[in-house]
Amino acid sequence: MAVVRQWVMAMALSSGVAVPVWASAEPQFYVGAGGSLFSRINNGNSVNDSFTETSLRPNLQLGVMRPISERWSLGTGVELVVEDLLDWSDSTNLLMWRIGELGYQISDRWALSFYGGAGRFYRNNFGYGYGAGGGIYYQLGTHWLLGGEFNYVLTRTSYPNDTPYEKEHLGWGSVVFKYRF
Repeated sequence: MAVVRQWVMAMALSSGVAVPVWASAEPQFYVGAGGSLFSRINNGNSVNDSFTETSLRPNLQLGVMRPISERWSLGTGVELVVEDLLDWSDSTNLLMWRIGELGYQISDRWALSFYGGAGRFYRNNFGYGYGAGGGIYYQLGTHWLLGGEFNYVLTRTSYPNDTPYEKEHLGWGSVVFKYRF
């Protein structure tokens, strides 16, 4: 019981120290644009053959990060890897929600970022899934960043009995410019 009490006290004290840092830190909104090398691998099924596609696509991002300590930040954002911006029905656009993005400032100019999230792949039967990614960023100026990111999403149609049933492995590497407000 004494160990539990000490652990609870330590958690209470540490959260009391962290709260002022979080409360005083201003969120940093960002927008980003760049290019992605996008790879789609479809496993196929009894109706369809498996295939692989690779293409260059524009990449658009919008999000917010908030410092939680001197070097760490936490945020969320959305990323759109676009094939056809005007037609969303069977466009193969990919919308990725970075549910939790964790950033680490290595030095004054260099930073890392890791995230986990949920993706939606727009095709004949929409695919939903989960993904993860990370990146390295170089600060060009007060507000501008140049980054390289690698991402992976696994999606499936909502209904396994759909014909054609599709399971997609989506991966992309991006070079992005981000502007932080």
